[in-house]
Amino acid sequence: MKNRCLSCKQKLSLRSNSSHSRGFCSEYCFAQGPVHIGRSKPSWKRTEPLGVKGQIQRILKKNHDILLSFAVPEQRRAFSDVGGLHWLKSQGYDFDYHTHMVAQADGRTEVWCYDKGYRIDAQGRIEPL
Repeated sequence: MKNRCLSCKQKLSLRSNSSHSRGFCSEYCFAQGPVHIGRSKPSWKRTEPLGVKGQIQRILKKNHDILLSFAVPEQRRAFSDVGGLHWLKSQGYDFDYHTHMVAQADGRTEVWCYDKGYRIDAQGRIEPL
C-alpha cells in the first residue's frame, strides 16, 4: 500500500522530483486528497498542550483583544471604577495578566497589555488608552 496514491489508489511512479510526490500520483490527487496527509496543521489548530508560556501568551492576547474593544472611538468614555472593571470582567479580562504598569506622579495608574491599556485615575475612574 506504500507505493499507491493516497487519494486514488493508483500505483505510484518512482519519480521523486515532483512537488506532489509524497504519496500522491498527481497534483490533482494532492489537492483532492485527505487534508491531514501531506500538509501541516496551522499553529492555532494544534491539539498538543501549549505549555505555560503558550497559555500565558493566549491569555495576554485575549486581554489585548478585550482592550481593543474597550477603546472603540465611539464608545470612548470614562467609566466609574466599578463600571469599567465590571465590563472588563464580563468580557473575560484576566486582571492577573498584563505586560506592564506605569504609576504616574499625579496618582493615576496605567495598566498595559502590549500596546493597549487603561488608566485608573485618583477618583477611581477608568478610561481606555
